[in-house]
Amino acid sequence: MKKLLLFMAIAATGLSACDDRRPQPLTIDNALTADEIAAGILTPEVMWKMSRAGSSSLSPDGRTLLYAQTDYNMAENRGVTTIWVEDLATKAVTRLTDTASNNADPKWSADGEKIYFLSDRSGSMQVWEMTPAGGNARQLSAFDKDVEGFGISPRGDKAWYVQRVEVCDRKSSDVYKDMDKSKARIYDDLMARHWNYWDEGSYLHIFVGDFGAEGLKPGVDIIGKDAAWDAPLAPYFDMAEIAWNNAGTMLAYTCKPLTGTEYAVSTDSDIFVYVLENGVTQNICKPVNVNTGEPIADMATMAGYDKYPVWSPDDRQIAFLSQRRAGNESDKARLFLYDCQTAQMQDLTEDFDYNAMNVVWSGSDMLYFIAPIEATHQICRIAPSVGEVEVVTRGDHDINAFSMAGDRIAAEMCTISMATEFFDVNPADGTLTQISAINKPVYDNIRMGEVQKRWVRTTDGKQMLTWVILPPDFDPAKKYPTLLYCQGGPQSVVSQFWSYRWNFQLMAAQGYVVVPSVCRRGGACPPRPALVRTGVARPDFGRLFGPEHPRLPLGHRRRGEGALGRRDPHGMRRRIVRRIFGLFPRRMPRETVQSLHLALRHLQLRVDVRPNRGAVLHQQRLRRSLLGSVERSRTALLRQFAAQIRREMGHADADLHGRIRLPHPLHAVARSVHRRPRPRNPGPSGGVRKRSPSGVQTPELARLEPRVLRLAEQIRKITA
Repeated sequence: MKKLLLFMAIAATGLSACDDRRPQPLTIDNALTADEIAAGILTPEVMWKMSRAGSSSLSPDGRTLLYAQTDYNMAENRGVTTIWVEDLATKAVTRLTDTASNNADPKWSADGEKIYFLSDRSGSMQVWEMTPAGGNARQLSAFDKDVEGFGISPRGDKAWYVQRVEVCDRKSSDVYKDMDKSKARIYDDLMARHWNYWDEGSYLHIFVGDFGAEGLKPGVDIIGKDAAWDAPLAPYFDMAEIAWNNAGTMLAYTCKPLTGTEYAVSTDSDIFVYVLENGVTQNICKPVNVNTGEPIADMATMAGYDKYPVWSPDDRQIAFLSQRRAGNESDKARLFLYDCQTAQMQDLTEDFDYNAMNVVWSGSDMLYFIAPIEATHQICRIAPSVGEVEVVTRGDHDINAFSMAGDRIAAEMCTISMATEFFDVNPADGTLTQISAINKPVYDNIRMGEVQKRWVRTTDGKQMLTWVILPPDFDPAKKYPTLLYCQGGPQSVVSQFWSYRWNFQLMAAQGYVVVPSVCRRGGACPPRPALVRTGVARPDFGRLFGPEHPRLPLGHRRRGEGALGRRDPHGMRRRIVRRIFGLFPRRMPRETVQSLHLALRHLQLRVDVRPNRGAVLHQQRLRRSLLGSVERSRTALLRQFAAQIRREMGHADADLHGRIRLPHPLHAVARSVHRRPRPRNPGPSGGVRKRSPSGVQTPELARLEPRVLRLAEQIRKITA
């Protein structure tokens, strides 16, 4: 009897726990304290009290803005995401979900009568729906795994959703069933870990299922149950890579069907279109002949990332972003247009110098998108029939996302001094009007430092933009320590972003003058090779002139502790020549510059027969100066020959933009002329070591010598 009562008590406790699955609502009280208001500066504690808004979208009638907002409770070390709406006519703001569960990724139904969203209120992340007023919340899916993302078709009869699929065993406890306590992972290929997650053998796959009054039914895995890759792509897993057509009959998505190391190093993703009627999937970036299976177009032309498909309103075209070069994740993101009837591709931004992102159709002949321009992010538009990009908005800000409904545009905008707020955009003239005040209590009580926009002249005569953030209450009469912010990676510019990880105002509030390096690899522009040819300056730090980036005179530079006593050491001569000729590091092979310099001074050929090798070797020897008496005054003279020397050395343009690629052996010539041979380990006792011939390759050096001699002769004639 005691055992029975004990069992009933345990069962009752378990049932009670099941009925009370939802945690207690998280208390959000982020009002500033009296001390924080009195101090009036941004601190980490103040920043954590700020609300973070995003995932916004306009209702189909353009009257209501839907968005998600995340808030944190520092005392409990926990945050919660809730869903909000704002009536754009009255500016009334309403929270639709409570703080007892996370609710995210809100979407409008096609008719605007419902809001679909993800919520973990049932114990796992599932698809839910509610009215625009927040009532009649209903669970639509009940899968055994979390739903990572979803999309309801415009007709409302189908839905795609994303879940993890177990494909292979990575955990030792899965491989060895008798070692269930083991936490080891077993890898024989990449990827093992990316950023903050391990590859444990499960991958995100896209499913398509029926959707109706009974909710969302389990669907078909259109990627394939054995596919060991992610769709959407790792590591961002951006659900914007998946899009319904407007008829609800086809689904476009981004995929990179590779595994292991190939997946890890490749940037060759493509746009696939899945047809619901017959289950056929087509790769529109690498189409093949259905009869022969041979590629229709050159695959090399679409060898980079192809992502983010967006259907035109009439479903005749798909706009997407495409990168041309394989393996270059920072290549220009071109705005491409695919004709679904003719399979023709069109590069809409071929003559536009900047990346495209967040593409939105407005009618069937107008595309809006965001582009990074002069270290800011602006809304642009282009009509495919016209083919010219028009910049809609202006100002020192970052527009990170926007949605459209009719002629109305609602944008998510931030600056270095302001976290994301919502703005109304006038499409006629780009005027921005703030429509939200999410963090107004913070801005009313916290002093932000002044943000200055400075253009710095570079050594190649271009202008480079950089931001300077001054401390609050900056006094020009005082001296302040300077913090130079250098950001790694080539994917984006250092723009007017607001970050909760790298916050410039938080740095400035500690008493620093903050100077962000606007371009990660130099310059206020997208970090891609194409911009070198368009007149937009992309210098590195060593090429800057100006008070923010001072340079020491060449004769006073020192190498570490072992300072060189000579005013013009050998290494400095090469730098002088590079500066005079306009040939700088990262613009052309340094070896070519060095070969030019030493060739003008000393280079001659002679034939040397080495009996011990049995070969005739053409070798370089230091001889008389080819410049003769003008050697000492070369700085002024050689400048006259800069353009001609660049042309002779394979650089066509006078300003070195657009280098013509030289044959590889010529670079090898320079390397052998100017670099010491590597120290070799002694061979085995009594053995013969295998060595390649020293010196340079005769044909290539023979091609170089006439050019050098001709230039030297011209210089001597002028100075005669």
